[in-house]
Amino acid sequence: MAALATLALCAVAVENLAFTDSLMGTTYHRTQTIWFVIGLACAGVVAAVDPVYVRRLASVGYLALVVLLA
Repeated sequence: MAALATLALCAVAVENLAFTDSLMGTTYHRTQTIWFVIGLACAGVVAAVDPVYVRRLASVGYLALVVLLA
């Protein structure tokens, strides 16, 4: 229920941005909608990954992030 409420709130926010864009002549709502859909797809992929698999790769990921920070 909370996820649906959050999704509805995001849809209202994008619609509000679309209305503001129509007044100002910009296209921010399209960009926000595209990033929102990409974010939902990424969230679905992350939710589908097995936590055991993530735990096995945690040390490798940590090492890679430390190297990237350096």
